[in-house]
Amino acid sequence: MHCFKFILVALILHGTTGNAQVKELSRIGQTPGGAGYHVNYDSASQRLFVGCGTSIWIYDMSDTADFHVIARRPLLGLVNETDLYGDILFVAATHDGVWALDATSDTLTPLGHYEMTGDSAAYDLWRTNDTLYIADGRQVRMLRYDPSGTFIHLGSFGPSGSFCVTRKGNYIAIGAQGIPKGTVSVYQYDWLTDPVAMWQSSNAWDLQDIQFADLNDSIIYLCAGPQNLLFTQSYFFALKRSTYFISAVDSFSVPGIIGFAQANINNLDSRNDTVFVSTTAGLNTLFQSVVPVLDATGLPGNPMVHLADIRPGLWHFDVALMRGTPYLAMSSEWLGVLISDVSALQPEDTLGFLETGGWCQRAYIRGDTLWACMRGYGLVAYEVDSLKYHSGYMNDPKLLHIFTQFVFDIAFPDDTLIVLNTSEIFNLKPWLSGGSPELVSTMNFGNMETIRTVQTNRGKRIIAGLSDLLFPLRQMTLVDPYDMLNGYPVLDIDSTNSDVNGLFISNDTMFCGKKIGNLFYLAMYRVHNDSLILLDTIQAPAEINGISKDGPIVVVTCGMFWFAWYYVDANMLVEFGRQLEWQLFPQAVYYKNNLAYIADKFYGLKVYRINQPPPATLVAECRGTGGYVNLFGSTGVDVGPDGNIYLSDFNGGVILIEPYDSTLVYINESLKSGPGLLIIPNPVISNSFLLMNSGETIRSAEIGICSMDGKQVFSTRFPELTTGRPVTIRTGSMNPGMYLVTIHSGGRLRATGKLMVN
Repeated sequence: MHCFKFILVALILHGTTGNAQVKELSRIGQTPGGAGYHVNYDSASQRLFVGCGTSIWIYDMSDTADFHVIARRPLLGLVNETDLYGDILFVAATHDGVWALDATSDTLTPLGHYEMTGDSAAYDLWRTNDTLYIADGRQVRMLRYDPSGTFIHLGSFGPSGSFCVTRKGNYIAIGAQGIPKGTVSVYQYDWLTDPVAMWQSSNAWDLQDIQFADLNDSIIYLCAGPQNLLFTQSYFFALKRSTYFISAVDSFSVPGIIGFAQANINNLDSRNDTVFVSTTAGLNTLFQSVVPVLDATGLPGNPMVHLADIRPGLWHFDVALMRGTPYLAMSSEWLGVLISDVSALQPEDTLGFLETGGWCQRAYIRGDTLWACMRGYGLVAYEVDSLKYHSGYMNDPKLLHIFTQFVFDIAFPDDTLIVLNTSEIFNLKPWLSGGSPELVSTMNFGNMETIRTVQTNRGKRIIAGLSDLLFPLRQMTLVDPYDMLNGYPVLDIDSTNSDVNGLFISNDTMFCGKKIGNLFYLAMYRVHNDSLILLDTIQAPAEINGISKDGPIVVVTCGMFWFAWYYVDANMLVEFGRQLEWQLFPQAVYYKNNLAYIADKFYGLKVYRINQPPPATLVAECRGTGGYVNLFGSTGVDVGPDGNIYLSDFNGGVILIEPYDSTLVYINESLKSGPGLLIIPNPVISNSFLLMNSGETIRSAEIGICSMDGKQVFSTRFPELTTGRPVTIRTGSMNPGMYLVTIHSGGRLRATGKLMVN
């Protein structure tokens, strides 16, 4: 009988692989900001439009002593360009496409959306009345916006690799990326079949932006991007267009430093041909990151004059002159948006900063709080409900913000202590009482990339994954986070020579990736007497990116296309299955209830049911931002106790996704003690009766019983439940312990109670 029950449960858990349907999960919320990537100013309304990663914010700048956010909306694509047309704000947002938003609404209500598909994206936007020119990485699309909210595709033109576009009068200029040379093509507006003039250069293979001069229609400014893959040099070109030819009449360059300062001239703005150039992290002779200011009024007869350097902070991506004011807005990875007075061209004549957020590395859900690790912005704690779309976009969801540059990961040794991978240790107790977190100490491990808490026979410890960009040093380090008196000495260390993001802790056991020779392995360690004891290794398909464990099953993501799952048998690892998915670029993984939630770098979220025997079955998915220029995208994933999914995205912050696993029930304190059911007898031996004391009849009722860790163990439906009528619940197969009983109807919780099984 027991064997029959076990087989039945196994079949229910694992299902079959042949008839599975993939469910498209809905996005239900999103964190509101990202790194400052785009700025644009409208002088008529005195509004500043800011691209914060994949979010768009509008600032009221009418009073520069009191600038503030007046509208905000999260999107799914990195905001590259905006254009205001009356009350309509057009936004080019990478793989998300082109949006028409209501610029009069504080939530920027969508009026229309043109979605990009395949390998195309909205990299640049230029508008003439209701016609938009979109450089999509392949060609330039012409779209006409209809007041009904639809975009009409009028056609495409331009060279392969079109990345930026501009128009002046009867001429359209397109910048196209290509190896070994980038191309500038000029077309006549009424003849788009062939260009009238072209120019190429190997120093502009990754060109970023293009614009006609203000006072001379024959001059074209070109931001040429990095000269090489190491970002050590970048050029700004001034081109002269004649009837059938284009030639470079002048150029300006900035250097960078490998591994530190990326020289990437990527955007510009100009006023009467005084040109302000963003360089990402291009350096001046004093090794300062700068926005060069150039006087180009003498072109083409006289060269450009380098007037000054403005200090924008690292790394900066766009500049916008606030016409009608003496100010320049500069988007910055570390500072959000910097407003600077450029009337006297003083390098650091700063008005203020607009905080927007940074690049998201990973996030964790603890209770009702989401902890997001943001590169360039620090650590942010959010109240989860405030992030959901139905709560609106103009609220301030931040509960806590610790501004420290490169927060990749965090660990909680206890309820009041938090350790950042930046080596800082904070006491959260003052914050929990309404104050600010207190910096306790710094451990001085500068290259920690991941960090976890482990419970050992000698108390709580942390394990940090250390890596070094300049040297192939990758290792796991054991530290006592409470030993401040002795300066946090290293208790033990083991070189893994593998990606340190593959790290998972289960009680006193550590799982990580390990490279031995030219092969990659999953390694299992026991932490005992402050030592890392290697228990077993088993070969993995490729280098391990992520690890998660639930019960005896460990799931790992490997390399570019693989994931695998293993069984932990005492101190041994046994392979159960491995799977190659050519469309999968796996990063982190979260495993729960036979479901592997995988962060797919270039897609978003994919959920697989882990079957035994293999293969695994794709059962659900949800699109993320799709990455940007095939470099960044989904980075991490966590699942809350209620089944809600939290997908970390480098550009998009944290995307909240509806649950797939309906067996998970969030048990907070109010739910645990909630009245509504009389359970007789309680504790129970075999069967029990539920008597509702809510004084009403509940129709289409669903009764569920779950363990206190959130796993559902029983559910049944009734057409009608009436007060005083007993309902028999069979509990004979349940393990001893406390259980939560819930009654739902119409998606709403109607009654709760506790049930004790002896």
